[in-house]
Amino acid sequence: MRILSIYYWRTLICAALLLSFGAIFWGWWEFNATRAILDTRNDPAQSQAPILTRKMVEDAIDRFAVRKAGYEQLRVNPVPAPNPGQ
Repeated sequence: MRILSIYYWRTLICAALLLSFGAIFWGWWEFNATRAILDTRNDPAQSQAPILTRKMVEDAIDRFAVRKAGYEQLRVNPVPAPNPGQ
């Protein structure tokens, strides 16, 4: 009976150790995978803004001026909305 109890407790301790080491290994594996994903997202070469030329900036300013003129025209002369109650 004593031999059986010693074998039982040693089996439980070994199983607990294997489970603990497995959990530590799996946690480290997931940590490294997450860190690799975050490193690729924070890569400065990928997240760098495109270089703008003077022509691109002037075109953008012209588009904003056209939009502003359209807004001002609609603000001064609004389009009449149909009244569904009539």
